[in-house]
Amino acid sequence: MGRQSKAQQGDGVGVEFLPSGMPVLRPDDAGQMPPRLVSAIRRSFEQGAGHGILQLGASMTDAPLPPGMEFLRELGVEFMRRLCAVPDLPEMRHRVRVPAPDAVMDDLARRVPPVSGAEYVGPDVLRTLWSLVNDAFAREISAFDGSVQEYLEGLGPVWTVLGKVCFHLAENKGDRAFPFAFMATYASRLAGRDRVQHLPLGRALEQYSGEGDRERLLSLLVPVRRAAEQLDWVRQLVDTRAVFQPLAWSPAQAHTLLRDIPALRSCGLVVRVPDWWNPARPTRPRVTVNVGERPPSKLGYAAMLDFSVRIALDGEPLGEKELRALLHGEGGLVSLKGRWVEVDPERLGQLLEHFSRVQELSGDGELGFAEGMRLLSGIQLGGIDEAAEQWTEVTAGQWLSRALSGLRDPAPLGAVKPGKALRARLRPYQEQGVRWLVLLDELG
Repeated sequence: MGRQSKAQQGDGVGVEFLPSGMPVLRPDDAGQMPPRLVSAIRRSFEQGAGHGILQLGASMTDAPLPPGMEFLRELGVEFMRRLCAVPDLPEMRHRVRVPAPDAVMDDLARRVPPVSGAEYVGPDVLRTLWSLVNDAFAREISAFDGSVQEYLEGLGPVWTVLGKVCFHLAENKGDRAFPFAFMATYASRLAGRDRVQHLPLGRALEQYSGEGDRERLLSLLVPVRRAAEQLDWVRQLVDTRAVFQPLAWSPAQAHTLLRDIPALRSCGLVVRVPDWWNPARPTRPRVTVNVGERPPSKLGYAAMLDFSVRIALDGEPLGEKELRALLHGEGGLVSLKGRWVEVDPERLGQLLEHFSRVQELSGDGELGFAEGMRLLSGIQLGGIDEAAEQWTEVTAGQWLSRALSGLRDPAPLGAVKPGKALRARLRPYQEQGVRWLVLLDELG
């Protein structure tokens, strides 16, 4: 009874095996374990051996454990590794059945640690435990409202990568002709709680053919085959077997991969690219329209706002030499101002011509107040399609920015006196209201 009490206080928890081969928890005073860890292990095993082993392998990968518990964790990690490699896992969800590999079961059976009941553990018992772990996963994912990806991310970021093929793109700064490097790897095993070990994809051919695990090799390559069916450049890499070796790439080849990231990920591939690339909003030089830099001669709805058109990168205008190089270059990925940016010369030229024409038609290089507001609000002007808007940026100039800011929040504008006719003391929010009304009057 005393030993049980100490275990509950967090001294440690171990495992022993019943004659049926099922693991049960027992107190373990040999090593100190964090109380939270002991409580987490007990809670997980209260839901069944399968759930306990699943949690050991999925969320306790770096925890200090006694030998028997470490043995069960190894079984759980192996299950998670193979589960993550199932190509159709997002669609299968609770219906997935991960086969217990005979070679792994035989190897684990030979390495059962010297714990009570170890003699009852053989390959068949381990297959039974494996099945219970699979059942536990099925119950968990059935009760989970989110996607399989979100479930795995909740367990730890490594599980979204482990067991998968990863396409890597990196800069190769030592080669001007081929300034990028491509390599396909597979995340073979855990190398710590938050890290996985990546090996060249070619090693998978050697490793799995040597282990006689043809099914696992075929499963691993399913996402690559899917991508090859959709994308010509991936099919060429597969047909020439270049996908199994490191490659030096040109900017055009790198740009093709970057643009195809959504398609690659939809096939089940993991894609790793330089931090400067944002698929949602790539770094690009944009046709920038600046509206209302100076106060207009007339205020109100009839005001005419000045506007200017230029090509800029992150708000910094490009010089004439840089502009000529962009508009007459090949496009794709271009090194500009010391970084790689995406360029579409044809699109930029069309947009520059469009807004220059608008500027000419306006006469004195001014826009009506209504048109200026349409530009700022994102409403399309004639001749600009939705795709072109991604290469366009409209900004409010200094005067218009202050005016719009004051309309949203008059507090920074300062106090105004309503006049002697008002015989009352205004509260702070009332003073702001008066200031706002004065601004509206000033703007007409």
